[in-house]
Amino acid sequence: MGLRVPENCFMDKNRAILNRKRGLLGLAAIAALAITMIGTGCGGGGGDATTGTTSTTSTTSTTATTSTTATTSTTATTSTTATTSTTATTSTTSTTAGTLPPNVIFYTVPGLTETDFRHINPDGTGDTSFGTIPANVAAVGLNAEVANRLVFAQRADETSQYGIYRNSSVSMTGATTLVAPTYDFVSSLQVSSDGQFAYYVGTKGTVDALYKVSINGGTPVTLVGNGVLSAHVNQAGNRIVYSQIQSNNRGALFIAGVNQGDVATQLTEFLGTEGFDADYPQFSKDGSRIVFSSNRLGTVTYDLWTMSSGGGAFTRLTNTPNADELGGSFNSDASQVSFVAIDVDSTQSGVWRTDTSGVNVNRTALRLTTAVGNSTYWTSTGGRAPRGSDLRLDQRRRLRH
Repeated sequence: MGLRVPENCFMDKNRAILNRKRGLLGLAAIAALAITMIGTGCGGGGGDATTGTTSTTSTTSTTATTSTTATTSTTATTSTTATTSTTATTSTTSTTAGTLPPNVIFYTVPGLTETDFRHINPDGTGDTSFGTIPANVAAVGLNAEVANRLVFAQRADETSQYGIYRNSSVSMTGATTLVAPTYDFVSSLQVSSDGQFAYYVGTKGTVDALYKVSINGGTPVTLVGNGVLSAHVNQAGNRIVYSQIQSNNRGALFIAGVNQGDVATQLTEFLGTEGFDADYPQFSKDGSRIVFSSNRLGTVTYDLWTMSSGGGAFTRLTNTPNADELGGSFNSDASQVSFVAIDVDSTQSGVWRTDTSGVNVNRTALRLTTAVGNSTYWTSTGGRAPRGSDLRLDQRRRLRH
């Protein structure tokens, strides 16, 4: 089954839950993969530029919807790290409706030869396949401005490097080359909301840099030179939040403008000898909040946290000692967040949602499955999705326990 994708969103394949083996500002390859795939946003592959096929609807999940409500207390701590340059500003949410299903949660299901990109309603009903993407595609960025004008990273075979291409479907046939095959891997690929630029993390050996390139191709501009784990551009297209490895071999969040030379502001600190990770950042639809995954209180597992995009206090959303909670995504009014839980008890792994008013408030399972990617994307009520797609088979990711 092929897929033509109409809009700008994001999927990232295979951020495995593995021990993180990284140099000071580099990422070392990890051979074994524990969890395949992360999906967020919207997107897909298959079909050439002239004959792209539409996706079909599969049967709904066989796993019964399960709901659990936990404590409603809130834990908040205040960042003590001094920041530099300017702080983030709230972006203006576009009122242009997209062509994606409105108010649904996208996630991915891994496979050996392809990835199934799916969406589910916030109440756990309507679990539907949106389409599939072939395994040799690392990332897909969807264009919110021009329907069916996709940007994707693909390689010819397992020994080749990834190039970045533009086409009306995820296909090399008739595609325009934006960046020739250069990278060992590509992730966090996203098209700006005006459709003019693509942003991505490109890996060359041990260097993981954040780049920006024109939708028409040309020389990529380096925004951050190394150590970038993941990134997300706000819907207004003027701010980018990213996780970058620090001297203690841990990820911290930074926010900056989207142009070369823009000075970044550090949002999260790293504490002590080991420090704490912060990763998987994603803006709220209006750009005022950021949700991310972190073990910032010294926990073994990674919980969900939120904070203002201008910095300040951190608010904890989940507290689950036996599960990593990853890939959070806000709904339209930021009252709830969807996410993926990877639980020690595999029967509790899958796609979940929780309220943002406290810790584990209305934490509810939408689909329980061990075959799930590491992220989600919750579309707005208008169906517009400002993320790119990071569909990634990743040998170098994940969290260090």
